[in-house]
Amino acid sequence: MSASYSRTVELTCPRCGRPFQAEIWLIVDAAERPDLLERLRAGTLHTLTCPHCGHEGQAAVLVGLLHDRLGDEWRDEWVAGLQVVPREMLPLVLSGGWEAARREMERQVAQALERLRREDPEAYRQLEEAARQAILQMPLVQVLQAFIQADTWAESRRILEEHPELLSDEADALLRQLIDAARAQGDENAVRLLEEHRSLLGRCREVGAARAFAEKMLPPQALEAAQAAGLTPEQALE
Repeated sequence: MSASYSRTVELTCPRCGRPFQAEIWLIVDAAERPDLLERLRAGTLHTLTCPHCGHEGQAAVLVGLLHDRLGDEWRDEWVAGLQVVPREMLPLVLSGGWEAARREMERQVAQALERLRREDPEAYRQLEEAARQAILQMPLVQVLQAFIQADTWAESRRILEEHPELLSDEADALLRQLIDAARAQGDENAVRLLEEHRSLLGRCREVGAARAFAEKMLPPQALEAAQAAGLTPEQALE
């Protein structure tokens, strides 16, 4: 039995207004139909041509159209768990895989943001502010997650400055719960990571964030040299 699947549908040409039948491929087995795979890569699999006037267009209805035509025979589980990729990324997914497509989409987003920064600084500033406000409104557990998963200690400190609630008893209790859960699961790496950040927050409460992060970010030798020179850790970090 063929794994590839198509449906023949009745369409109306938007140019000449005349009806015609078209075959729309909904499932393509690459091993079974390499010809269809090549059409996918070329971006022409869903290009439909009106036999009356030669007008070409893309079939943009696909799954939704199939859903409507099948009616009660449709099953939601057919599309459960499907990964969605923009049409323009489909050839890259087929040739390089999902990871290559993800990197390309990230690159395009970064380029779009950089173009916005250059061409419309005010809109870019508003976008940055909206993102910052979104972070400020995150629930405590999400703030903790961002704090712990930050790429650098400087980023962790910035998050703490924007979310002083990380120094609250509630945050400390939540961290203790997370540590207990990680320990119960035998995840020692998570335990060490969580305990390190809990200890840092405790130190922030004791001596202030500036000194605590300076102690965290400077190597022991630099701290000793600063002390010998009569400098505070914060001054050594500067």
